[in-house]
Parts: sequence; structure tokens; C-alpha cells
Amino acid sequence: MMELVLNTLALGVAVPLAAFVLGMAYRMLTDPGKSLAVHALNVAMWPQKFLRLGPFKRELGIESAVASALRKRKADKAELGNTSFLRAYNTVLKCKTMVAQRRSVMGFMAAKVEMMGAMVRRIDLSRFVRDVPAVLSVPLRPPVIVMGLPRTGTTLLHRLLSLDPEARSPITWELLAPVPYPRDQDLALQEKDRQKRRKKVDGNLKYVQFLAGAQFEAIHEFGTDLPEECLLALTNDLPVLSSMLFACFAEPDAVGDDEEVILEAFRAYRNMLQLLSWQVGQTELSTQKRWTLKCPGHLVWLKGIKDAFPDAHIVWTHRHPVKAVPSLASLLKVLHGAYFEPGLDLHELGRTVMSAALTMVTRAAEDLHTTGLSHSHVMYDNLVAEPLETVKSVYNQLGLTYTDEYDRILREHLAADEAKRAKMRSKGGGGALHAYAPEDYGLSAGELRAAFETYTTTFNIAEAQPRA
Repeated sequence: MMELVLNTLALGVAVPLAAFVLGMAYRMLTDPGKSLAVHALNVAMWPQKFLRLGPFKRELGIESAVASALRKRKADKAELGNTSFLRAYNTVLKCKTMVAQRRSVMGFMAAKVEMMGAMVRRIDLSRFVRDVPAVLSVPLRPPVIVMGLPRTGTTLLHRLLSLDPEARSPITWELLAPVPYPRDQDLALQEKDRQKRRKKVDGNLKYVQFLAGAQFEAIHEFGTDLPEECLLALTNDLPVLSSMLFACFAEPDAVGDDEEVILEAFRAYRNMLQLLSWQVGQTELSTQKRWTLKCPGHLVWLKGIKDAFPDAHIVWTHRHPVKAVPSLASLLKVLHGAYFEPGLDLHELGRTVMSAALTMVTRAAEDLHTTGLSHSHVMYDNLVAEPLETVKSVYNQLGLTYTDEYDRILREHLAADEAKRAKMRSKGGGGALHAYAPEDYGLSAGELRAAFETYTTTFNIAEAQPRA
């Protein structure tokens, strides 16, 4: 009898252990970019997800995220404001691309946290402007807004422009936790609260970096105190969370066609920037820095920008699609891997990205004309080869003052950045930090040239020649 019990216990341990080992082997083979810890968590918690237990009891949805946020803040539905965002979120969550994906355990949990976080920020902002309506009277200087397809130098240019002592960019922690607890505009009190919020976001970002892995950071550097794009703030209204970006690029019309939601999103974003200015005492134009913003999504949201920031200066970055499209596909492949199970068809991804990119640049060209927004253009190859001259050119086109102090800051930053990248390249064996080719995604250079001929001709975008 005792022998039977022992054998049963041994079997009860051996079978789950064998399943765990096999699961780990499969994941390490099919998804080598992730850490062992992420693989282990995905395997260990898979039974819970399969049986819909614990955090997996309910399907991922915007309604459940809203309900959780309302409970967390002890709020009522009226504090959500205009609820058109529900329609927008459901459009993307239920689109063909999203439904076809299989979320990993960690991807499901991360998406759930992201969505609830966006809804909490929405409630917090709504409450604050209700309690302190003076925030809505804070004037804003005409912002400089960088846009362009992902992988066309938008991040590089944005960060260079943000170094101007007269400029200010929202940094990651501000976008993720923009609303202070104190309602009193005591700057010492506000600064203490800002540091408290920063510390909390810094801890949360360590989890994001753990989930995304080194592959993502090699493509897009992010950090608690780095200037970051508007996307993080717009998630209060628009379904553009990191866990949803893959579907957004696959079906750009799902996000870009709902004008009511886009207008609401940018009005709320303006309120957020007013609040961020208010909490550091920049409530008058004479004491205020110029906001420098950036997001690839602005290509399809120019009408929202025109409504909320009619005096904005747009800077559009361009890179030949032969390079930009496969680079974007590579980014989306890594982003997909952070949230979904392996099995992505790379050739289908290539077609999807090519179509989405063409839609975005075509719409941007049309909307830039109809909105009449002030704008200038920057070529990626010029930006990378001559960043100082490129920034000076942008300033000349926009009528901004390029100072000696700003020039010094730029030179020091560029020297430090080059030293950092050289070190990264040496660790990686001297190769490119981010390698890709059209053929990796079932595309060809000739096909991309033909598809984007109107775009490249209109904006005189040259194709970079291979280095000798």
C-alpha cells in the first residue's frame, strides 16, 4: 500500500515536471529572444490561463478595465467623461488581427495592467481639472511636433530638439503618472509628489523591460527619465497601448478613422500638458518652455493636432521605404513577441506593414495640406550624417532661435551617444545594433520602390546607397 502511495506521489511530481521541462524547451527553441525567467513564468502559469483561473478568469476587455479602474479610484462613471473611447478600444480589441493572436501568460497580464492604468489616468485627469479648473487656463507656447513612420529618425530628432534649454519634452514617468495628488500649487509640495510618482513608475518600468527583453531596447531605447512619445498619454482615449500596437499597424483605419475619438484624445492631451506645466509653475508664456512632442501616429491624427494645437509646428521625418518598412516590421515582430505566442508569419507581417505604412504617409500628405499646419521636412540620412546641421535647418525653417548654449549641449550629447553606441557595437561583435532586410519579410526592394513611388517622388526621398 505504501509503495503504491509513493509511486503515485512520484508520478504526480514527475508528470508536471516533465511537462514544465518540455514546455521550457519548446519556448526556448521557438522564442529565443526572451529570458529564462519569462519562459518559466509563461510555462508555470499556463494551466491557470487554460482553465481561466485567478487573473485569467475574465476575458481581456475595456469594460472590465474600466470597472477595475472605477473600483480602484472609488469613482462613478460620470468621471470618465466622453465615453467614445469605449467604442475605439472595442474596435481594435475585436478586429480580425487581434482576435487571431494568442496572448502569452505574461502578455495577457501585462495588457491587463496597461489597460487599467490608462483608465486610472483618465479618471485622475478628469478629477484634477474638475477640482482645479485653473489648469485649463494655462496657455501653451506653439509646440514643435515630430512625426514620421517608425524607424525614420523620429526618436533621434525628438531627443535632440528636447535638449534646447528653451524646450521641454514630456518624459516617460510624467506621461505614465501625470496627475499630482496635492491640489495646492505649492512648488515644493508638487516637487515632492513628482518624485514620489517618478519612483513608482521607475519600479513598474523594470517589469516592462523584463517582459520586452534586450531585443526591444536595442531597437528603441526607453527609460524613466527619457523623453518619450505622445502615445503613452493618448492611450487614455485611443487604443494604442503597447499590447495593441501590432493590431493598430495591421489595421490602421481602426484607429485613424474615428474622428470624434481623435479630437477628444488631443483635447485631453492638451489638458495633460497644461497640468504638467502647472505643477512646475510654468503658468505664464513668459516663464514657460516650448513643448516638443513626438509620435509616428500623428501621421493619421493631424486633424486632432489642428484642433488642439492649431499653432503647432510639424516636423516630418522621411526615410526611404526600402529601409524604413523592413525596420518597422522588425520592431513589430519584437513587440508581438512580448505579448503573444510564437508563430508569427513574417511574410504576412511584411505585407501588412507595407500596406499600413503606405496608408499612413498618404493620409499624412493629404491632411497636412488640408489642415494648413506649419511644417518642415527632415531626411533620415541627413539627420544621421549631420545631426547638428539638420537641427539648425529645422530651427531656420520654423523661425526658432538656435543659441550657443544649445549648440554646446548638442555637441556634448552627440559625443557621449557615439561613445555609448561604439561600446554596444563592440559587445555585439561589431555588427549593426539592429539588422533587417526586405527579404526577411517576404518583400523586395523593387516592390517597395514601386509601391511608394508617389511618396518618394513627392518628397524627394533618396534611397541610401550601400557603404563601400
